[in-house]
Amino acid sequence: MDYANKLKDSLYWWLGRKKPFIINDEYKLELLFIDKINNSAKIRVTNLKTGLAIESSDVSSEVLNGQE
Repeated sequence: MDYANKLKDSLYWWLGRKKPFIINDEYKLELLFIDKINNSAKIRVTNLKTGLAIESSDVSSEVLNGQE
């Protein structure tokens, strides 16, 4: 399903390893690993226009929490 230019406020998505989420044809969000012990997940966000990918382990927790 195409959500290009339709995401305004929020939406729920069941993210799976074979089911990435594309945000406005600009970013791709992928699930890489689920850590059931710590109840967390490793994700990758890729800028589709530049090809630059950032994995969740590459970003400090302050950035992920919006504190930086």
